[in-house]
Amino acid sequence: MTDVAPELLAILVCPRCRGSLVVETTSLRCDVCQLRYQVVDGIPDMMVPRDAEPSASTLDAPPQPPQ
Repeated sequence: MTDVAPELLAILVCPRCRGSLVVETTSLRCDVCQLRYQVVDGIPDMMVPRDAEPSASTLDAPPQPPQ
């Protein structure tokens, strides 16, 4: 299991879709968007990979005024 502090795991969510994370041996996995975030020395790398397709929640933008 990862050595991420339980207090940190309690507040972490997937930065891409805000889904909950599942603890794996060396990573945290989002079941919603299927991304994995590596954990090194107890520190999760929560950067979304550049090649990850954008999800609807990351595309939330203010409404555009009518033209």
